[in-house]
Amino acid sequence: MNIVLVVQSCPWYRIKQSLPAIMERYPGRTLWLLASNPPEESWSMFSRVLRYPRNTKRFASLRNADFIRELNQLSPFEAVIFFYTDATGIDYSNIRLLARQLEASAVYAINNRDAWLPVGDDDALWDMMEEFEQTYPAAAYRSFKKFVKSRRRRSNVLVDRPPQRITVVTNSLTTGGIELLLYHKVKAFAERGYAVQLLAGSGGVLHERFRELPIEMSVYQDEEFDVFTLRLVPWLIACMRHFNPDVLLVYHNLPFAPSLLAGTVCQVPLMLRSENSLVTAAFMGRRNDARIKALGDCYDNTFAVSHAVAASLNRSVQARCAVIPGTCNRQVPLNKFREFIFNN
Repeated sequence: MNIVLVVQSCPWYRIKQSLPAIMERYPGRTLWLLASNPPEESWSMFSRVLRYPRNTKRFASLRNADFIRELNQLSPFEAVIFFYTDATGIDYSNIRLLARQLEASAVYAINNRDAWLPVGDDDALWDMMEEFEQTYPAAAYRSFKKFVKSRRRRSNVLVDRPPQRITVVTNSLTTGGIELLLYHKVKAFAERGYAVQLLAGSGGVLHERFRELPIEMSVYQDEEFDVFTLRLVPWLIACMRHFNPDVLLVYHNLPFAPSLLAGTVCQVPLMLRSENSLVTAAFMGRRNDARIKALGDCYDNTFAVSHAVAASLNRSVQARCAVIPGTCNRQVPLNKFREFIFNN
């Protein structure tokens, strides 16, 4: 029986460090390697070295079904082992799908702390959704937008009192102008008596400063890792249902789609987003540019940190966008911000 190691965007020294533990767990087995650009020394270290399809920067599991079928014809695999470059593997939906599609008795991932993580089917649906968005973005965004608008139209949830409970979602608590601006706004809302829930994808240097505020805070992973994918939707839904917010406020474009989906499922009455960067293909990349412009009008309102950012939005969003200038070196007066949120 063969053991196949799957490598993508992982430092080669980590593979070499993990080989003794793999050989100890599977003594006498034949080791194969699957990689996009294996170094020359790998040919002497493994019984067989396989390559991804040519020019593969990010392996697309949905688009390369024939390649996976050819792998399964080579040999039955006792185990498939692949590597995360972070603690949780949050951004590896394509490799998880590849590993699941290989005919193997067991699938493991080794993270950056050398922990062996069994890969089951619990997150298979979210991995498939993430991969569908990555591989066929235009179709994914159309389906996403249709679901959100139809679901919100049917639920038609309204609150019969002024909003008092605010859920804020951001990708990380690292330091930067936008993060400091968010800190001052969250602090001001808490000081004015609003109940605030902060949901962050990962921690950062501002983690302790936020922890000192009288708010409810949940961080998906303490280690700073600036990624926020659809895989976090179940976590967002669980947090929001516990808090029951009147307002959802989303910072940064990474949590944009996951938060929109979670807020829709939780029937949050008012969903808002902050646009902090110029929305252009040259600046954000074609995929993010298309996503933000396609789904921007799914939110009830948008606020931008500058007139230039507001002008970069598409027309459907510009009509419902407030410009609220911010700076990172002083506490920004929140009168306009509060009026924008609570008078809608």
